[in-house]
Order: sequence, then C-alpha cells, then structure tokens
Amino acid sequence: MAEKKTSEKKSINNYFDEIEKLINEMEDPELSLEDSFEKYKNGVLLIKECSEKIDKVEKELKVLEERNE
Repeated sequence: MAEKKTSEKKSINNYFDEIEKLINEMEDPELSLEDSFEKYKNGVLLIKECSEKIDKVEKELKVLEERNE
C-alpha cells in the first residue's frame, strides 16, 4: 500500500526519467543477464504505473472539458 502512495507522488516526468535511466543502464554490455532481467521488470512496472497516471490525468481532463461544455 505504501508503494501506491509513493507512485502517486511521482510526476510523469519522473517516470520518464527513471525509464530512460534504466534503458541507459541496460545498454551496458557488461550488465549481467540477471541484472538485465531485473531492470527490465522494473521498467515494465514503471511503464505500467506511468500509464495509469496518464490515464488518470486524461480522465480528469475529460471531466473538466465536460463541465465547460
């Protein structure tokens, strides 16, 4: 549950920054296969959380647009 609250505080830009960092780390040819999989899993989770945050913002925008019509 605490993890959910932490993710709510992250901005979309924070997610993009973290994902970009993971991508750069995964491009390291010295990275082990196990570490690559771990970073991949973390990246998938970050993308999922970011997508949920974007969906939430889109819903809020639709509500605002409907109020203004």
